[in-house]
Amino acid sequence: MIKYQWDGLTFKQEELNSRKPHLWLSSSLYDPEKHHIFQTLFDKEKSELNIFKNNLSFHKGLAQPLNSSVYLEKEKNIQTVSITTFIKKGSGCKLNYLDHKKENPELSTISL
Repeated sequence: MIKYQWDGLTFKQEELNSRKPHLWLSSSLYDPEKHHIFQTLFDKEKSELNIFKNNLSFHKGLAQPLNSSVYLEKEKNIQTVSITTFIKKGSGCKLNYLDHKKENPELSTISL
């Protein structure tokens, strides 16, 4: 598994262990300090995140409201609009998507 990331100045490529969970954050939304805080929380909780309910709960806890002060861009009408998880087990893959824009968000799952 390869992670590609653009930080606004440089393009980075990193090979990741596909057997371990990883957290992706937008470089254009969060400063390095917020990345570190979110990554630390993820590292602390990741042993429990293999249970999907715990995984979804963790990500809902990180979701940001409209114009949150944690965003680099201020007053740009930015907010968390969805949560997506990708799970690979053996030869199968599953994509879970939760739309935060809906009044009563429903989880959509696609088997790949």
